[in-house]
Amino acid sequence: MNYPQKIAAWLKSYSGLGDADYWFGAFQENPSNKVKRVVAISQQGGSSNPLVDYPIFRITILGPENTPEEAVDLYSATNEMRVSFRDNYSFCGTAQVRLMGVPVGPVLTAEKRVWFEFNVQLII
Repeated sequence: MNYPQKIAAWLKSYSGLGDADYWFGAFQENPSNKVKRVVAISQQGGSSNPLVDYPIFRITILGPENTPEEAVDLYSATNEMRVSFRDNYSFCGTAQVRLMGVPVGPVLTAEKRVWFEFNVQLII
């Protein structure tokens, strides 16, 4: 299992994200995911140190189309993740998972999807 897949498995443990449609890389709108929550995971680079691996991943969470009321539930899930990073969090063989900055959102897309985004760095 690669790291994006491990991140997806970890995210499924948070309330409201277990039944989401998971994407690796750029999210693409299609008829089957218009009514679902979507989580897109993409790698954003990492450390240039050859002895230590510090990959950075961007996690984008979207609510279903035309549901701005999803903001409260998705904010709760995002905040639950943010709080877990305070306690030197790790999963799936990582030494630590660090939140890079703070989560962005809620934002409303043109399709009226609630959108949150944050970056994490894996210390491996």
